Amino acid sequence: MNERIRLIRKTLKLTQGEFAKRLGMHGTTLSMIELGENALTEKNVRLICMTFNVSEGWLRTGSGEMFAASPYETDFFEIYGSLLPETQEALLRLARDLLATQKKLAGETASASHDPQALQACSLQMPLSTGADIPQPIEPA
Repeated sequence: MNERIRLIRKTLKLTQGEFAKRLGMHGTTLSMIELGENALTEKNVRLICMTFNVSEGWLRTGSGEMFAASPYETDFFEIYGSLLPETQEALLRLARDLLATQKKLAGETASASHDPQALQACSLQMPLSTGADIPQPIEPA
């Protein structure tokens, strides 16, 4: 499992210190886990999976996908597929705007705090579209 922990961290482009801090542990502890000198506790397995959306099966065995699918993914693609092409394009623009805002907020809060709750609080303040830029369906004549 120790090699997979390192792979997760490197995939997420995090230093040992950043990864450890998000888990509430010291960088030296994480280093010893990655080197196989410390065993990974059940608590830490669950914490890694929850914090970084990692598939527990993959973490334990290496089989399957590294990251668990989002519970919203199926719904999103079902809804997206039923939209008109113009509305799909508007949704894509909105998603790009949200991502840019999220990155900006994450950058602002990263210097102040790595607390996920602080980031969530900031993300709740993101300006949302009024819907005026989203094409409205045309009623049949």
